[in-house]
Amino acid sequence: MTTRFLASSFLLCFMSVSGCGPTQPVDSDATGEQADVASAAPVDPHDIPLTEGEIDQLRDETVMWAAALERIQEFAATIELETTSGAPAKAHRALDLVDYVLQWLPDIAQTSKVPKDHWQTIGENTQVLRDAFNVLHANIDAGKEPGYEAVAADIKVAIEALVAIKPAATEGAPPAE
Repeated sequence: MTTRFLASSFLLCFMSVSGCGPTQPVDSDATGEQADVASAAPVDPHDIPLTEGEIDQLRDETVMWAAALERIQEFAATIELETTSGAPAKAHRALDLVDYVLQWLPDIAQTSKVPKDHWQTIGENTQVLRDAFNVLHANIDAGKEPGYEAVAADIKVAIEALVAIKPAATEGAPPAE
């Protein structure tokens, strides 16, 4: 028993010190060059990841159908303004936020008592919006002209289709008996 324990301890210590896999020599010049390239890359101050707190707050603000649609419309207006006014990088935040709301929209529709016969329309128009906003986001990330005009009609029609959908019952009201 003691021999087995000592052998196991020795093996564990040996593996901790030497590691499990082959090691490669570190080229200090290559590491330095990589650090210089990374520090020289431009950083977009508008493309900052959302925090968990911001996402949670957005979730709380958009728990009901009407509130979610209102936020989608606000984000769409901000995205249009920023992508057409010469400062497209400023649209990053609105693009990130609207993407979350669009991901949640089918669930929001269910909890807001939107009739099932509208769920396909919701899914289709949500996808149209996500695709359009993803085109803008990809163009901005690539340093290209966003091309809002190319997706403007799709965004407008999809938002109008979503706004036309109403919950079966008044949101927030207790169920009728």
